Amino acid sequence: MILDYLSSIDTALFVIVNRDLSNLFFDRVMPLVSFAGNSGAVWILLAVLLGLKNRHFRLRGFIVIALALVGSFLLADELLKHLFARPRPFLVIDPVNLLITAPHDYSFPSGHSATAFAAATAMALMDRRLTPAVMLLAAVEAYSRVYVGVHYPFDVMVGAMVGVLTGWVVVRLAGSRYGRHDAGQFQRWRY
Repeated sequence: MILDYLSSIDTALFVIVNRDLSNLFFDRVMPLVSFAGNSGAVWILLAVLLGLKNRHFRLRGFIVIALALVGSFLLADELLKHLFARPRPFLVIDPVNLLITAPHDYSFPSGHSATAFAAATAMALMDRRLTPAVMLLAAVEAYSRVYVGVHYPFDVMVGAMVGVLTGWVVVRLAGSRYGRHDAGQFQRWRY
């Protein structure tokens, strides 16, 4: 009963985002945002750019971001999706404004949202000044997955939670392994 109620809310929210809020501008922009999140590409690029700008971030920061991306992918895409096996909304709801090529895996949770929030959380914990920008970018990427028709809102919310948890754990483990005030390049970490 409760699951049916939550599912109906999820479906209603999906229809609002995917159909009711649809417009020509977002119909062109959101597929690009969604594509930029494939394989964590935008986050890897951002980590490289941060490394070029800040020598304290370079190797260790890039490794932490990579581990957060891999960890969230394994948890969301390889474990939870197969455990829950929720069909994508375009397979259940008719009509759907499907703006990208239809994925062939399951819907719950969103892997894009998990990797986006894992990387954003790790970056925010390593340098708190990045928090508003990276969290906004992660939220836009998550929203794009509903807008383009491949995830329900609850998929991206749970994906975001998986990502935040993964990013936090990876940064904490890295901090406990190397310490917060290593000599040289790691002194500027802020967590």
